[in-house]
Amino acid sequence: MKKEIAKQYATALVEITSEAKGKELEKRIEIFVKYLHEHRHLDGIDQIFEAMEGVWKKKYGMSKICVETAYSLSKKQEQTLQAIAPKADFNQQISQDLIGGARIRIDDQIIDGTIYGSLLTLKKLLTQTLSV
Repeated sequence: MKKEIAKQYATALVEITSEAKGKELEKRIEIFVKYLHEHRHLDGIDQIFEAMEGVWKKKYGMSKICVETAYSLSKKQEQTLQAIAPKADFNQQISQDLIGGARIRIDDQIIDGTIYGSLLTLKKLLTQTLSV
């Protein structure tokens, strides 16, 4: 399947599923898959799913947010983060070796606000200063 066709299907899938939930979402996806089957494009489903991330990101600004913290976020913190990007796939990971703070990954960008990250930055800075 050509990239442009996969992108067109991905755009259609994002559009038909963006407001649907639960059973309605399942029904729309089922209809979409049947359509692909009838038009002999089901073998390109992997390419369509790959193209979806780009389409989703273009439409909503971001597709995936992963927050890594030393401890679980409170419900209020979690709700605040989800309110910033309500259409993004939100994921939380707990890594006790971070000590404190948070590392946030938004698609391919990483924002490191952890104590561990700050200590590594300080170590680099001191090493560079002392070697001069």
